[in-house]
Amino acid sequence: MMLRVTLRNLAAHKIRLVLTAVAVILGVAFVSGTLIFTDTMNKQFDDLFDSIGRNVAVDVRAKKAVDDPMDDGTQALPVPASLVETLRKVDGVKDVTGNVTGYAAVVGRDGKIVGAESEGPPQLGVNWVPGGDYELTSGRAPRGSGEFVLDADTADKAGLRVGDTVKIATQGRRSGCGWSGCSTPAA
Repeated sequence: MMLRVTLRNLAAHKIRLVLTAVAVILGVAFVSGTLIFTDTMNKQFDDLFDSIGRNVAVDVRAKKAVDDPMDDGTQALPVPASLVETLRKVDGVKDVTGNVTGYAAVVGRDGKIVGAESEGPPQLGVNWVPGGDYELTSGRAPRGSGEFVLDADTADKAGLRVGDTVKIATQGRRSGCGWSGCSTPAA
């Protein structure tokens, strides 16, 4: 009896049945899509952070110039390069590598920053470490102070090729490749 009433009610309200089914299917699809997206993003960040500190036992940094929880580290004084040799002499130290990291953005031919931060990941410049965890798609490793490697996405956005002269905007004083032309051996 109850089954007959249920089937008669469903037959009388077919559109309501279809719309309810569509709403349930769309709701499940949106929730599934959100979970897949967040899982993919989490994996990307996990992989990034796993590769950053790989094979690093100790990271020596300068004391912050300003004790501010909102400080992004740009106010910290640099560690002198001479400290690398001092650290090499410490018992048990296998290898010491000096690193430089900071804001570095490609300036396009129109004078504007290529790929503003609102359009993608932060624009970071780091020093080249021979034997590092890099994968060059073309060109070669930099051999001098006027050469650098550029990621393929930024090179495509700027319309650059291996060997082009490029302006790089950095934070702080103009030096090295700050605003001068530099050739890029790899993209």
